[in-house]
Amino acid sequence: MLTGRRRAPLEETAQQMGQAALVLPSDVTEADAVAELFTQVRENCGRIDLLFNNAGIAAAAVPFEDLSAQQGER
Repeated sequence: MLTGRRRAPLEETAQQMGQAALVLPSDVTEADAVAELFTQVRENCGRIDLLFNNAGIAAAAVPFEDLSAQQGER
């Protein structure tokens, strides 16, 4: 699964990977969008095996799914 704000760059990355990838645009600054993203991960992938988060700055040292929206905004 590839997630970011803009679909076109995600689809380009998926093509370059040379394997199937689910593209799901999402804005992680919106709590509802993050909740929907996690729903899609569970429904399509079952779990997160690898997460590369390049949005925002340092967050608390807890599992990603345990971060509140407010902690993620810091």
